[in-house]
Amino acid sequence: MDFSQFVKFLYQNCTIKPDDILLVGVSGGADSICLLDLLQKTGIKLIVANYNHHLRPESDSDSEFVKQVAVSRGLEFIQGSGEVFQLARKAHKTVEEAARIHRYGFLFEIATKRGIAKVAVGHTADDQVETILMHLLRGCGLEGLQGMLPRTKTEFSQEILLVRPLLFVWKEEVIDYCKRNKLSYLEDSSNSNIEYFRNRLRMKLIPDLQQYNLSVKRHILNLGKIVSDELDHIVQESKENFGECLISENVDFIALSLIKLLNITESRKRRVIQLALKKILPSGIETNFDLIEKVINLINNPNQGKHLQLLAHLEISIEGDCLYI
Repeated sequence: MDFSQFVKFLYQNCTIKPDDILLVGVSGGADSICLLDLLQKTGIKLIVANYNHHLRPESDSDSEFVKQVAVSRGLEFIQGSGEVFQLARKAHKTVEEAARIHRYGFLFEIATKRGIAKVAVGHTADDQVETILMHLLRGCGLEGLQGMLPRTKTEFSQEILLVRPLLFVWKEEVIDYCKRNKLSYLEDSSNSNIEYFRNRLRMKLIPDLQQYNLSVKRHILNLGKIVSDELDHIVQESKENFGECLISENVDFIALSLIKLLNITESRKRRVIQLALKKILPSGIETNFDLIEKVINLINNPNQGKHLQLLAHLEISIEGDCLYI
């Protein structure tokens, strides 16, 4: 990796502009320190944000380290914190998921208050490979196989973009960059804890897969890129199909034409239903293959039943030519 590659990816893939203000999530690890250094070299105005999860004995000192890095670079520093372990138990979520929710919640809250349009984080190509594998093992469609995007909207804000300028860079390149530029960074002790799903993938599954093919990480990364490119076309086509099938919609229901649904291919039908479910389900509730297939089965066999109760607040029913969701 060199600086010109980074700048090209930053401007083209993350759509960053020279006059943008970026809120940069910095944990103190090699990835985020590398990202901060590269971003500062571009001359873009930066604000450093750190979230203390209070999950490790050294959490406070880690946050202090990030603060000192920001101060030494003449950058504004904003800190947030939360007792993530207790928050995870209360919300019946894994520690990993609770940490993600509260960390991003903090970042986007700050960005909203400050009128900042983009939040930058230091995910790398290795993180992308792990994410695609996580989605695959948990069951996913094409969206899951594309992994993370260089720029995306999230459930935390529909106006502020999350950008990942290091998504094309391998971890070993990040470490090499930090060494060459004499950048100090922290080693997160929790990264070796195999109780966390992502750590097990990185430390056990991926090395096992590399015994079959040493280039497996590169192949998985390429798969994500291919799927992402294909999805651009598919998503646009799906929106057109959805518009053709749509009869009416509001915050409580979506009505689709049963006849028009029956006259499109199974794959297009599946995409229309997926899009409809995404529109009507609350943020954070994900659709899955089984859920969509139950709706498809009702559409294809309306004489076998005209009503489905899928989730606590999700009903599917057929009335005349209307499929109500």
